[in-house]
Amino acid sequence: MSDHVDSSQINLQYESLSALYASQSIISATSDEFMLEFSSGVIADPQTGNPCLPIHTRIAMPRAGIERLHLLLGQALEDEDE
Repeated sequence: MSDHVDSSQINLQYESLSALYASQSIISATSDEFMLEFSSGVIADPQTGNPCLPIHTRIAMPRAGIERLHLLLGQALEDEDE
C-alpha cells in the first residue's frame, strides 16, 4: 500500500482563521530538523528600551518538509513573475 495521498482529495481544516504578519524570520537547523521563527519586527523592550525581536510563531519541520516547502515557494515565486 502506498503512503502517497492525493492532495486534491484533502479538505483543509483551520484551527484559526486569523493570520499573523511576519516581516522578520530566523531559521535554525540541525542535521534532522529546521526551526522557523517568525516576528512582526523589531520593537523596543518595554523594560530596558533595547531593541528586541518578539517571536510570535515557531515551526519545527523535518528536512524533507523544508525541501518540499523550498520547492513550493520557488514555484509560487515563478508563477508570480509570469
